[in-house]
Amino acid sequence: MGNFTYRLATCINYIAHGAKKLGRLADIEIMLTDWNSDVPLAEDLPLSPEAAEICQFVYVPPAIAQTVQLPDQVFFGACAVNVSLRRATGEFILLINADLLIPHYSLRLLLDLAQRKLELPLPLEKVVFLQGGSIFLGR
Repeated sequence: MGNFTYRLATCINYIAHGAKKLGRLADIEIMLTDWNSDVPLAEDLPLSPEAAEICQFVYVPPAIAQTVQLPDQVFFGACAVNVSLRRATGEFILLINADLLIPHYSLRLLLDLAQRKLELPLPLEKVVFLQGGSIFLGR
């Protein structure tokens, strides 16, 4: 549906812009699995300097991707997500769709929640938050 690279770059740049505005770039790591791309996304995405600073790419070339996906699939989402999950270093992980915009107010709340600056009635490590196309969970 439309230009995927534009939507993805907009999402990443928007998150990075919000994090910079909050002075919290160091609190964010964006892991992106580049699954089965002929041209690596790292070379194709127009990222802002702050987005490039917090974005990490894991490239899964077509020769490897094709060994684990069905012949009629171009993208195998579960494997792609797991590739990045295994390499993420954060204590908490937020999985989002490639075209989700997170306003800086929401980003601040998520970061404050992850850093235990907000009170919850349950231990944060035992809670999984589901919202639309996103999942927030502890490791």
